[in-house]
Amino acid sequence: MGDLSPELLTFLLETSLLGEFDAAACETVCQRADVGQLLDEARRRRLLEMEMAEEPGGAVKARYQDWMADFLRRELALRTPPHRLVELHHRAASVSPRGQAIELLLSVNDVDAAARLVVDTGRQLLSAPGGRIPRTWLNAFAAPALAANSGLGLIAGLTALEDGDVERAAGLLRPVVDQMRAD
Repeated sequence: MGDLSPELLTFLLETSLLGEFDAAACETVCQRADVGQLLDEARRRRLLEMEMAEEPGGAVKARYQDWMADFLRRELALRTPPHRLVELHHRAASVSPRGQAIELLLSVNDVDAAARLVVDTGRQLLSAPGGRIPRTWLNAFAAPALAANSGLGLIAGLTALEDGDVERAAGLLRPVVDQMRAD
């Protein structure tokens, strides 16, 4: 990494939070005007695993190899002040698929933001015929978080009920009902 310019190194570290990405996602995370040049340099140096087929509108998606992304994320955590790390995770979450966004927010302990994302998405999914909440999203939250957020508890309880786990559903829905009675 010693032969990388500071700009390219910062770009690599910050974009390692993204799964697949294009220049627009990089601009959102890095807040730089020169991401196109940095992305091209990373491609020339073969620091990206692959380019995916061009999408409608011409955006080319790229990604890091898993081992490279893991290494860069560890380096990012070591080299970045905590407040900046939280900010970068929030930016990355804003351009990432829902599941990855939830993981990014939880990785910086922003349980409230992750819960809001699950609740907002859950409402949409549950209102659609056959809509289901990915269980991995709900499993990412500790029991106190499910109990503290009535929307999250409601979605988790309904999901448990849908799965036929009546005992778990009752445990999750009881605090929601208690909260409604208190209001």
